[in-house]
Amino acid sequence: MAWIEPWEVDPEVGRVARAPFADAPVEHLDLEAVRDVYAKIQPSEAYGAHAERVASAPELFQPEILEGLHASARIPAWRFLRATRDRAEFGRRVDGLLARHDVLALPTTSIAPTPIGEREHAFGYVPAVLMGLTCPWNLAGLPALSVPAGTVGGTVGGTADGAGGLPVGVQLVTRAGAEDLLFEVAERVVERLAAGVRVRGVATAG
Repeated sequence: MAWIEPWEVDPEVGRVARAPFADAPVEHLDLEAVRDVYAKIQPSEAYGAHAERVASAPELFQPEILEGLHASARIPAWRFLRATRDRAEFGRRVDGLLARHDVLALPTTSIAPTPIGEREHAFGYVPAVLMGLTCPWNLAGLPALSVPAGTVGGTVGGTADGAGGLPVGVQLVTRAGAEDLLFEVAERVVERLAAGVRVRGVATAG
């Protein structure tokens, strides 16, 4: 298992998420650049799926969604095509990591949960920030899941047993088709976290 160091994360979220995996070797991926790639591909695909309905029945969409779809329609084709090439290159880099490590781990989100309806954060537009560390695996077509790692904030502060505060998750990522391994590792991680045991060696070497 290897730890993927995010480019931007709330210090307390990062501390709680990283603590159980402190012994895991650190690998680096340019996830910030991948988020920009996602911002080109996902809106284009979304507009491709909804273009006719946007034209014929725009009232069916919430104003914020409709505005986003109209903006998606203005993404030039060359940007979309370049983004698909960048997606393929990211996939090759991740494949290289997964040839050395069965599972990759990183925070599920870079910030703690925000109040319902909140749209702005110091890191940027909240929906985009919350997807920033999960969208890369959608782009790469890889299975990923999130397990609870502890909490931050509240009257108790960050805890390993999940008592009090706001939840922090750690996502686990593995190779395409290796979902059984992912569930097995996730179960063992949850068991060890519940027992207060630092996670080490939960998967065989790749």
